[in-house]
Amino acid sequence: GDITCTLHRENNCISLSVYNSSEVLSADNFSTLIGFSPVSSLPGTFQEKGLGIGLFMVCQLILIIRGTITYDIHPNGGVTAIIKIKS
Repeated sequence: GDITCTLHRENNCISLSVYNSSEVLSADNFSTLIGFSPVSSLPGTFQEKGLGIGLFMVCQLILIIRGTITYDIHPNGGVTAIIKIKS
């Protein structure tokens, strides 16, 4: 799948949207990944394997800097993560 990043600044907030078009990321299986556990993982688009620790670390960092992260799960696969932090 493709990854698309978009960065916006509005008033005192920076918003980063990261869209992953992977069909692996569906509404049915995405909830297993956002438990923020370092062992939550699914095989990637090309069946690559990982521990899921990257997503865990990013989420922890966002919480430490008092940001927020929300997810928009697309019906035909793919997910947009929206990260907001105060500037």
